[in-house]
Amino acid sequence: MSCTVQPKEAHSPAQVLSNPNTPVTLVETPTFTGPLVEITLTAKDFAFEPTEIHVHQGDHVVIHAKSIEGYHGLGIQEYDVNVDLPEGEEQTIEFNADKTGTFAFYCSVPCGSGHRAMKGKLVVE
Repeated sequence: MSCTVQPKEAHSPAQVLSNPNTPVTLVETPTFTGPLVEITLTAKDFAFEPTEIHVHQGDHVVIHAKSIEGYHGLGIQEYDVNVDLPEGEEQTIEFNADKTGTFAFYCSVPCGSGHRAMKGKLVVE
């Protein structure tokens, strides 16, 4: 399962393909068909808020993640998510919740003495 991270300033296809000498790699874009579920996630020293997220299998999950204190990361191994969260910058993460179960999400950037405790649960029912 792939995850798509939307940068704040994306290049248009015309900008990316304007140089004919630049090789182009086509990447398969995931198809999002399920109900849209948007979640706002905040990271701070040394916790996420919320600490538990519940979605349904088949949902198109969009997480708007932002660190309000320090430099952190967001990792969800089973959904191939690993995103840096610089303080004050919002990152958008998208994936299809195609696996049921309880999955850990965690800070993927060593952030200090409380780093190991910085985690939560993603529950896909």
